[in-house]
Amino acid sequence: MPADKGSESEAAKAAEAAKAAEAARAAEAAKAAEAAKAAEAARAAEAARAAEAAAAKPRPQTLEQFQAEVERLVAEQEKMAAALKEANREAATRRKRLEELEAEEKKRQDAALSETDRLKKQLAEAEAARMRLGLEMDVIRVRHAIEAAAGKLGFEYPEDAYALLDLSSVEVGEGGMITGYEKGLDALAKSKRLPMKAAGSPGLGTPGPRGQARKVGAAAEVTPPEKPARPLVRL
Repeated sequence: MPADKGSESEAAKAAEAAKAAEAARAAEAAKAAEAAKAAEAARAAEAARAAEAAAAKPRPQTLEQFQAEVERLVAEQEKMAAALKEANREAATRRKRLEELEAEEKKRQDAALSETDRLKKQLAEAEAARMRLGLEMDVIRVRHAIEAAAGKLGFEYPEDAYALLDLSSVEVGEGGMITGYEKGLDALAKSKRLPMKAAGSPGLGTPGPRGQARKVGAAAEVTPPEKPARPLVRL
């Protein structure tokens, strides 16, 4: 029970910290919006003042007056451009700070994972690995059982019988009993699609003809050949 209370306390602290970080992000975003709005209002006011001044002033009568007016307008435009640049810089600074706050909050949340959460994750990964290993072992057991049965039925090459057999009905029982392949294997044998060993031939049920027989005294020894690798079939 103390561990549960500690976990609840950690969760409450994490929730409070997340709420505070969210409030900080909202405040930063509001400040950035206010700064952008103020800059826009300043630009609009400056443009209005410039328009009013231009409308109120009489048209320059001399070349010197005209040049002075042009210089004044250029100076005002440069001032407005500088103000806009400063507003953009401040907005970019606030956006960068907001991104930093979000990154810090994510880092804090990742670090706040309890030991229980980590153990649960490890347990789930171990269970998934165990299930994958069990499936792979089932496939190997099914193949061995079918090839052994094919050899007993007299198939010349039991591995070829396994490759052609429909495995959709094959099942692996709780005790490891393999069932559901017998009818398909009998039908394959009757179809004569694969070579069968002659009745009464020595070594019936083993892939002898692919090996080479040699005599040692009065006994003959058969050296089985290397079987080509076949991809395992998922059940």
